Amino acid sequence: MPDKINAIIVDDEQEAIDYLSILLKENCPHVELLATCTNSDDAVRRIDLHQPDLVFMDIQIDHRNGFDVVKEIKPQNQEPHIIFVTAYDRYAVEAFKANATDYLLKPVEKDELVRAVKKYAGFSKNQVDLEYIQRLIGKAPSKLRFNTRNGYILVNPDEIVYCQADGNYTELFLQDNSKKLISYNLRTLFAQLPGNSFKRISRFHAINEKFLREVDRGKHQCLLQNGAQKVTLSYSPKIFFD
Repeated sequence: MPDKINAIIVDDEQEAIDYLSILLKENCPHVELLATCTNSDDAVRRIDLHQPDLVFMDIQIDHRNGFDVVKEIKPQNQEPHIIFVTAYDRYAVEAFKANATDYLLKPVEKDELVRAVKKYAGFSKNQVDLEYIQRLIGKAPSKLRFNTRNGYILVNPDEIVYCQADGNYTELFLQDNSKKLISYNLRTLFAQLPGNSFKRISRFHAINEKFLREVDRGKHQCLLQNGAQKVTLSYSPKIFFD
């Protein structure tokens, strides 16, 4: 293990940065934080400036995700090693295709963090740990984490009936007939939902096809049914191809 590892944390949530910083300080004292970043533009600048050994990279940041940031990094000597830190399990394979050193799920566990930092020292970009990927995906939670005005919620995508745009927010209509307002616009949210289950039907709505019961081409309407509850939504033929 190197005497000192220079690192940068990139995450759009300051709370997540603070939490990971404390974990590193308490469990990986040889890791020295050069900077922390809460947006992708700052991340690209600081990584190019400091040329860290290791970057702890969130995947969902702002108008660019963590993969976009990695592509924009301009190494002067060698590319930094990337450890993706995210609440979403579905990016695991894509992360390793991007030559990630490791992939940690939020909330990060102390033992997993220590293991990932230790792995950095002996990592080879030509050695992809497929067994670890399979183990990771196998134990990963099925819920997605969404920010709200007061914190965050964890939601299983299968329980979302449909999503409705509300300016810079989106309202989730859930299978238990509850509603949740999250701090994502519909476009950002839709990019995080399973593409084989959800369809964007208009500027204002995305639906879970699991609940789709009828499409009226003449009226450009979709009928969704959740138990005894039914809802009719208008769709745009330019967006939703029925």
